[in-house]
Amino acid sequence: MRKITFSIIGLLLLGALAGGILWWKEYSSTASNASAAAAFGSASQNASSSSALGVPDGSVAYQNAHYGFSLAYPKNLSVSERSEAAGSYTVSFEDEHSNQGFQIFVLPYADSQISLSRIQEDTHNTAAGTPQEVVLQNGAHALVFESSDPVLGPLREVWFLHGGYLFEATGYAGEDEWLAGILSTLRFN
Repeated sequence: MRKITFSIIGLLLLGALAGGILWWKEYSSTASNASAAAAFGSASQNASSSSALGVPDGSVAYQNAHYGFSLAYPKNLSVSERSEAAGSYTVSFEDEHSNQGFQIFVLPYADSQISLSRIQEDTHNTAAGTPQEVVLQNGAHALVFESSDPVLGPLREVWFLHGGYLFEATGYAGEDEWLAGILSTLRFN
């Protein structure tokens, strides 16, 4: 009887420990998403009028007439573009000498809101925490969250809708202010 009692207590403690670990993982991911949302929100609010009128110093303009957007990106980044399946498109901005970069994946999207099921589908169920809503400089409502990739590691995702397309901007987690500064220059034509 005593062995059964210890086994039950051990299982309960193990269950409580596992539950605590799952809660902490969700809590820390949600806190990370909230912190990133603050970075993206403040970059949008603090964008200078000079970036609204032209390209900031040390940056280069990128324009995409087909998808109707433009942005300024650091001149040390190289740009590559590629058409993907089902009418989607990827623009990658990366520094070949460092680990700095981001990409914008664009795909046709008929819904008026971004669903959590869509996030889970596109991130292969690696999205963590609760997505936080921010308003970008151009007025677009965006969802900010963290995901992970087996090769790239933790990623920051910023998703928004415009003109029948879903835009998925992805950069490395931990570079929120850098990416937020770039996305604060994003404009729709």
